[in-house]
Amino acid sequence: MASHGRCEAWVELNGLHPGAVIGKGGANAKRISQLSGGVQLDLEAREGAVLVRGSPAAVASAAQLLRAQIDAMRVSEQWVELGGMPAGAVIGRGGANVAWIREQSGGALLDVQARKGAVLVHGRPAAVASAVQLLRAQIEAHARLGSPAYPQPLRVDYLLTRGALGAQQQPAVAFRYRDDEAARATGRSERLYVVAPPAHGGGGGGGGSAGEDLSDLLAGMSLRQAGVRGAGSAKQPPLPPAVEDDRVRWHDARALGPAAARALLEAAHVAACSSPSFDQLKIRLNLGKQFFFNLGGLERRTEGVPLRELQGLGADPARSQSVFSNCVPGATIPRITAWLAGRGGFALVDSKEAATLHVIDRPLNVHYAVALNLEGGAASLRKVKSSATKCHFVGLLGGPSQLDLRLKLIGQRRDMQDSAAQAVADRIVERCNTLGYDAVAGPNSASHLPPGMYLDKARRKSKEVYEGAVNIGCATTQAASSSGSGGSGRTLRIKLSVNAIQEASGEHHEVTGTVSAWDEELRQLLLAGGGGGRRGGGGDSLAGAGWACGVLAALQTFAADLNDQL
Repeated sequence: MASHGRCEAWVELNGLHPGAVIGKGGANAKRISQLSGGVQLDLEAREGAVLVRGSPAAVASAAQLLRAQIDAMRVSEQWVELGGMPAGAVIGRGGANVAWIREQSGGALLDVQARKGAVLVHGRPAAVASAVQLLRAQIEAHARLGSPAYPQPLRVDYLLTRGALGAQQQPAVAFRYRDDEAARATGRSERLYVVAPPAHGGGGGGGGSAGEDLSDLLAGMSLRQAGVRGAGSAKQPPLPPAVEDDRVRWHDARALGPAAARALLEAAHVAACSSPSFDQLKIRLNLGKQFFFNLGGLERRTEGVPLRELQGLGADPARSQSVFSNCVPGATIPRITAWLAGRGGFALVDSKEAATLHVIDRPLNVHYAVALNLEGGAASLRKVKSSATKCHFVGLLGGPSQLDLRLKLIGQRRDMQDSAAQAVADRIVERCNTLGYDAVAGPNSASHLPPGMYLDKARRKSKEVYEGAVNIGCATTQAASSSGSGGSGRTLRIKLSVNAIQEASGEHHEVTGTVSAWDEELRQLLLAGGGGGRRGGGGDSLAGAGWACGVLAALQTFAADLNDQL
């Protein structure tokens, strides 16, 4: 409408709040008025629009400026299904991936909603379109190269030994502050605590005969009972129903019921039957220490916290958190190797120099683990693999000065055949052989990698490999004199690697372990769970009695023997 050389026009805000256009203190309105030759911008009662008054030329200029600004500020949103890609992978370590997508897209924001399995992308339309394209490329790459989708959250079972509980009849633990090499290796700034016997509990010794008690109690359990075709006889002792929605459970290892073994069985079964399927299921062992923090006052209860109050502790980050340190204090390593080679009966079977470089393809958000042999001063490629999916954890917790033992059930795809991954690995090997490993793994590592890739971390290992056996339920560990499980079915071969680790944060030691019999059992389970229906080990490996209880009993026997010597 025009009057006496003046006119007015309404400019639609397209969903924006009028204040966003007018600006703080009217600053943007004043700027537009100056640029257009003296118009007046008014906020009227009419919702969703701005009224512009002035000369026809000024109003036309101001309206054009406003519409351009509104288009630039207009918010769009779009949901993107993750298709099985973990929410944590979308977020990235410390939010690195969402920050990268925001920067590359021109400001789009990502609201990762794990429960919905989707991401809400919002921002300017052009930024949203760019972010959605980047995110979908990552989801496709993860489905092709990353770990398969996994249907349920990670569960952790903590088994408290006599060293953690002391001598009291009613199981309870206290939390003791600890600041040493293992604690500092976690990189956490919070005060870290380990489990300890309550002030009145006394004790503090090793694991006792819990392995034998557990083996006897749970005899007859098998992988096949967990649901794989051809289940065992109904005469075998029934298992209680699994506890739902309890991601962290605490157990008294001195008189352990079947709950922890059932959880391990079910985790193995679910992993074997998951789709898309894993190529490998494995159990890996780590010696170290389990730390807890943000305990909300539990650390002040020196009289002890009953197990019923510990259930779920660590599952809710708002309540408490935990971190496992793989670091074994350097002063402990000579005692471990002396025990292995002496009374433990283990034999030193190999030593090697190796390294693993963890490379991130930023546009695809894919992790390449490039494993190298570094023997004789030359680098050679051992394999390129994707990151593993953590299916289940069991933590065997000892006393405050003892070593803990952690079991990880992991699923993994086979060595990568992706051309980009192989090209990265070949380039790393070539640069290591021309410039040296330290140059490739050093601060200028980005210059040795293709564009869009960066080195997340590099770990060099000097490894000594020991092999021996655990007699489940027996008081001592003996060297394996032959392959197989032995006449009683209770002898288990175990391989331990004592590693001196060199990485950017410094040097430390780790002790890791594998049990070939467990991995073979899981391989056969994976075949059966995937529809192959094959059986090995004389046609009965999946129906062998006591798989889960044997695993847990072996852990307790070995940890008790080791801690008794340390």
